[in-house]
Amino acid sequence: MAGSMLTGTVAFAGTAAVQAIAGKSEITLNGQTISSPPKLVYGGTTYVQLYSIEQALKKSGFNVGWDGTTFSMTSSNSVASPDGTVIGVSKLPYTFTAADGTKITFNSINASAQSTVINMTIANTGANANADSAIMSAATISDNGSQVPFVSQDDSLYGSSGNIEPGQSLTGNVVFGPLKTGATQFTLYFMDFSFNNHTITFNLNS
Repeated sequence: MAGSMLTGTVAFAGTAAVQAIAGKSEITLNGQTISSPPKLVYGGTTYVQLYSIEQALKKSGFNVGWDGTTFSMTSSNSVASPDGTVIGVSKLPYTFTAADGTKITFNSINASAQSTVINMTIANTGANANADSAIMSAATISDNGSQVPFVSQDDSLYGSSGNIEPGQSLTGNVVFGPLKTGATQFTLYFMDFSFNNHTITFNLNS
């Protein structure tokens, strides 16, 4: 979860001087750096602020707490992904999970002069027996403020009676219009099965 860069400095703790290596850590979520807290390496052990770990877990959808003695962490059966996440296309697949059990894995993106095609797997990991498999038909993407409309959705993404049953997953393409020439990223606006709005930004150059 964390990567590091070391620099040779000396740190002091309490009333006794100890020689340690100070540096910076990287806390990543789904391949994206969300925090770069300071760290100390001493005696073969790396020390990082508990607060930094706490904040990273909160962004992952966990409920965390610290009372000065005990660190607690709980989650629902379905941990929600943070809205506004920026994902590099080279790091796909990326899985988004909403609190109601909507789970969408973005497998690949093909942006051309004719269209923007997102291959995805939509799954129902919750208890909603009426999960609408056409939720992507209301989606749009924004290319630096320019709206790119939904065009079509593969038949393979439509479940029985238009729903995705609990435990069921479907894979196919969702097609939008082309991005502007020279576009480096776009933001996808979409809904979960409970019709809550979400956003994810995809960077085409990373």
